[in-house]
Amino acid sequence: MCAAVGACSTESDVQRNNDPSGGSTGSGTTGASTTGGDSNGATTGTANGGTTGTANGATTGTANGGTTGTANGATTGTVNGATTGVATGGSSGSTTGDGDDAGMPEPCMKGATAGKSVLMIGDSYLAISNRAFGTELQRLAKAAGSLGQSDMYTDKSISGTQMAGGVNSIPTQYAGEKNTDGHVKTVVMDGGGNDILIGNTACIITQAPPENQSCVTTINNAAAAAKTLLAKMAEDGVEEVVYFFYPNLPGGGILFGNKELEKKTLDFAFPIVKEVCDSAPLNCTFVDTRGLFGETPGDFQDGIHPTVPNLQKIAGKVWQTMVDNCIAQ
Repeated sequence: MCAAVGACSTESDVQRNNDPSGGSTGSGTTGASTTGGDSNGATTGTANGGTTGTANGATTGTANGGTTGTANGATTGTVNGATTGVATGGSSGSTTGDGDDAGMPEPCMKGATAGKSVLMIGDSYLAISNRAFGTELQRLAKAAGSLGQSDMYTDKSISGTQMAGGVNSIPTQYAGEKNTDGHVKTVVMDGGGNDILIGNTACIITQAPPENQSCVTTINNAAAAAKTLLAKMAEDGVEEVVYFFYPNLPGGGILFGNKELEKKTLDFAFPIVKEVCDSAPLNCTFVDTRGLFGETPGDFQDGIHPTVPNLQKIAGKVWQTMVDNCIAQ
């Protein structure tokens, strides 16, 4: 919505002649000492005799942060003799790192989110069963220390609402929050399902898209409304949107839907709506709930709405997405 740099540049690119602290020209040596990092003797030359090595610890790198070698050891050559090995230590790795932290992610601060800065909008997937989705989402937020125990998110969701058209449309829910002052920073939402289930049931009963052109039009209109809504949110200062989409339905139920047509319609709509989220002028994270639970009639209350435990599973996946992306933490 960040990558560690493994090592930092040091003095290892600099050559020193006649370093005053170790690395001087001893007997039988060639006069210049070439330092490779540490100020305590990282020389090439000899201390006593015709060896190649160092007197006290030819390190390569630095003593603190992202080093290769250690400050006292890791020599190649000998101190007093003709062996090749290490004097003291000789490990490769890093010491306690107070080196370069560039590129490291900022810590995700907990407990800094005011409830009123998070708005939930959408259809019955949020509103049904006494708002089971939002209740579970807020329970998880409070358990994580990301929402005060007496604080609450704002929930404007209304069952039966569509993205494009209809009464109390999802864009109208957002407009009703009057966010021109920018107090809403995060929006959790769904939307578009009822544009099919209420607005064009033929898509799940007789013929699915793309063969059914009216369904293509319905889905495109819903996506266009969502695009306009996300642009308005960005204009008002919303920073994050978490947009979750629908699971596969079991067929039958209150709308007597055909399971294959329901799946085909959802699979057609999914990438279109996801692209709207991915290309939005703010951070929009799209959550796929397909496969989160079963697709049998027993997994749903009425063939359309998941059971309360499954609504809680959706809330759990949405919350985990928020944690992973440091949203409203």
